[in-house]
Amino acid sequence: MENKPNNFLKHTLSYGSLTGGGLILFSLVMYSIDINMQNPLMYLAFLLLAIGIFFGIISYRDNYLGGFISYGKCIAVGVMISLFASILLAIYSYLFFTFFDQSAIRKIMDLAEENMVKKGMTEEQIEMAMKYTTKFMTPIWMSAINILSYTFWGTIIALILGIFTKKTDPSFEGHFKQD
Repeated sequence: MENKPNNFLKHTLSYGSLTGGGLILFSLVMYSIDINMQNPLMYLAFLLLAIGIFFGIISYRDNYLGGFISYGKCIAVGVMISLFASILLAIYSYLFFTFFDQSAIRKIMDLAEENMVKKGMTEEQIEMAMKYTTKFMTPIWMSAINILSYTFWGTIIALILGIFTKKTDPSFEGHFKQD
């Protein structure tokens, strides 16, 4: 067997790239059919993230760990896959909002303001909220938020999937092995 840290990073980077690529493709499809970010279809991105993490854990378990994986290692694989996917998605997001469609941020801001009006907020409240919202609606901040949110949700998904994908080695030697 090769050096485990190299396998771990290579494997998680590979699955993170595939997952991130799938999320970018999904985002482009949603953009091309003009689905806004508040549409329930956008939750399918979390399903794509979960699928990438699931297959990444299973593949790592079966190809590098002899079919057995601890709960902690499941979480580590899932978190790293989601981190790499979120970094790729953040780069795409920055490029998209900076070069491809600079008006997309304005559309998001208009939608946020519209939702505040629907909630019955006063004009002063809306003005104050939009003042703060504007500060964080830049390509850099949105990219950073992508990294934080997808890594956070990837961690939650990995915690759940780890319950179902962990597999302990029942042999005598398996009780003394370290992943």
